[in-house]
Amino acid sequence: MIYEDYNEWVPAEPKIPEWKVGFGNLWENYGHEGDVEEISLHREFVWHDEAWHIPAVYICSKGLVIDFCVQVPTEGIHSFMGKWNLSAGNGGIEFTNEQQVQIDTENPLDININPEVVLNGNVLSASHSCRVSWNPCFPEGITPEVKSAIQHYGLDPAYGWAIWRAAFPLTKEHKPQITTLSITLMQEPVTMPGPRFRVSAPGEHIALTHPVTGKQHTMTVLEYEQKEISRVHFGIQNQKFPTHYTMISYALSPNLPDSALTVMDCVRSDQPYQKNINPNGA
Repeated sequence: MIYEDYNEWVPAEPKIPEWKVGFGNLWENYGHEGDVEEISLHREFVWHDEAWHIPAVYICSKGLVIDFCVQVPTEGIHSFMGKWNLSAGNGGIEFTNEQQVQIDTENPLDININPEVVLNGNVLSASHSCRVSWNPCFPEGITPEVKSAIQHYGLDPAYGWAIWRAAFPLTKEHKPQITTLSITLMQEPVTMPGPRFRVSAPGEHIALTHPVTGKQHTMTVLEYEQKEISRVHFGIQNQKFPTHYTMISYALSPNLPDSALTVMDCVRSDQPYQKNINPNGA
């Protein structure tokens, strides 16, 4: 009987990278930013019935970096993934635009915040941010960088975690000494799917109800026209692009801000496809 060495055919686990922070994304390597100072906060609070953690802030020459961590119960993740049949093996499923909006809205591992930071009396605005997540229901999708964050902050791996990093540039070139620091969280607007409707001609009226205020609005179709895009606008020669579309313009009463309402198809638009460049048609 021949015994094979188990370690010869079992793939090695990806090595968890050393924890390094710089003025950028969670997954970037910051081997040359040795001037970063980590200040442990370990602040915990409840917001919107969610357990939030601010484990640390980081000061570097370019600005301030803050990590926000939200603890997500595993039961909620299981329910969400089961509803939409999300798993490692269903990556080929194509959802409609309407379904994708609903998925993004219901995702418990998604964070939509706009933090206001006041450092030594000066208001700082975030220049960029990034989000990663720890999903115990989908361990094969967890990257080494996320494992590094969970390990560094001592977060309980039995829960789900949404980790959001924001970077705040400083007006001065040198690192400041922190005397006062306040962080205020504000909820970013969340996209919610509205009612379905069909349009066939100008002059039609559609009744809409605001999902938060419950206020009634009326959309009046001003223009409805089938149009075609000239092919000269597409520079890729070996692909064929859809050129026909429908243009609609409307008025809303009472009116809403421009970003408060978006009209889109319930199904995805036609996608470009590869041209047949074989002269024999094979």
